Formats: sequence, C-alpha cells, structure tokens
Amino acid sequence: MTAAVPGSSEYVPARVRAGGKPSVENCFGCPDEITRVTRRGTRVRACARSGTVVYKTPAYPKWPGCGGMTEPEEDLPVKRCTHCGEEKPLDAFPRDRASPDGRFRWCKTCNNARSREYYARKKATPDVVKPAKWIVLHCETCGKEMRYRRSEIESRRRRGVPVPRFCSIRCRGMAQRREPDQAGGA
Repeated sequence: MTAAVPGSSEYVPARVRAGGKPSVENCFGCPDEITRVTRRGTRVRACARSGTVVYKTPAYPKWPGCGGMTEPEEDLPVKRCTHCGEEKPLDAFPRDRASPDGRFRWCKTCNNARSREYYARKKATPDVVKPAKWIVLHCETCGKEMRYRRSEIESRRRRGVPVPRFCSIRCRGMAQRREPDQAGGA
C-alpha cells in the first residue's frame, strides 16, 4: 500500500484521520495548509501538520500606501485637530483613555512636534542641583563627624530647637568642665 501524496484526491490529512475537522481555507490545493487571522490582525498561512509558517501579512493595512491599499473609505470616522485645525482619520490621533472618543485632541504630527520642543527646551536648561540629603556637623569637643538628615536640621531651626553641637554626653560634659557657662545647650 502506497501513501497518498498531498494534493491528490485520495489524500486525507492526519488530523482528519484522527477525528479532527478538515481545514476550512486551504492554500495551493494542499489540505494541510490553512490561513487564519490572529487577534492582532495578522493573516498567517501555516501548515497544519508541521506548524511551519509559510508567510505573514497584515490582515488590514493601517494607512493608504501601506500594502497596496488605495484611498481610505469615505465612511471612516474623522476628527479635527484642535492645534492645526485639519480633519484627519481617527488613526492619525494618539490614544487617550480620558477622552470620550478614545483619542487625544491633537494629531500625532502636532503631538510629536510638541514633544520635540519640550525635550529640546528641557535639554537647553541646566539641571537644578538638589541639596544634599544629609548634613555633616562636627562635634565641638572632639571634632567627630555627625550625620543628620537635612529635614531634621531644618525642622529644628524652624521650631527654635538648638542644633546638636556634641556627639555624646561625654563630650558635652568635657565642654561644660572647660567653660561652665557656655556649654549648657544640647
């Protein structure tokens, strides 16, 4: 017994022999080559047996001039750009969930120009240097570094609480013994 060749009248695909459904859309007379459209709108032609993709094409070209599509149909929804005033199809506007029609009020061309201007202006201005998060104070007795958060020191100054001058009680006591009337603060 010889095996039937794909494309011949007696050939039965393996998945049909196993109880599966036959291909609905066939290509070039081969019963195992099928065409399907994915969720993203791509038309894929593949072999049902091996799973190899023969070719992929966009199912619905997005704009005139892409994939041989002619002028857009007249019944496509259009919108007027509030910046340039031109009427363009909805595909020419970026998406915006806050908008009732789901598209931004400026077209992509105007929106891109605005973004370019913003980033050029931002690049031209010098960066603002943030103040350091930590402040280093030195103990008046031993000279040891004490690190404090800037926010804490600023809060103490606003409230009128003295800024720390000593690293420990020991250094504070030594300063009091040297100058009893000046070393009373924290």
